[in-house]
Amino acid sequence: MKIGKKFIVSFLVFLFALTFVSCKKEGGTGDGSEGKEEGKIIYASPTGVESNSGTKESPLDGASAAVLANAGETVLFAEGTYEFSLPIYLSKIGTSNKPITLKP
Repeated sequence: MKIGKKFIVSFLVFLFALTFVSCKKEGGTGDGSEGKEEGKIIYASPTGVESNSGTKESPLDGASAAVLANAGETVLFAEGTYEFSLPIYLSKIGTSNKPITLKP
């Protein structure tokens, strides 16, 4: 299943919009940041794999990188075409002070 540029751009805009929404859960901030390193960079590549660590040398696939990102972290997407075979459901969101940032 090929996914066009329009879908990819729409998906990234959707993810970016999530950074402006905040959610407070009982016992935490609700942003997934508890115990996480702030300012961490997660690397994604069209050839990345879910089992990789998300470093520049061992990038994740695009969906895994987006799903694993926590508040205050940045996902850097390498150039290329990202194909998704299933819908992506995100359970974490950023806050106005600690957004989840997606960059090409």
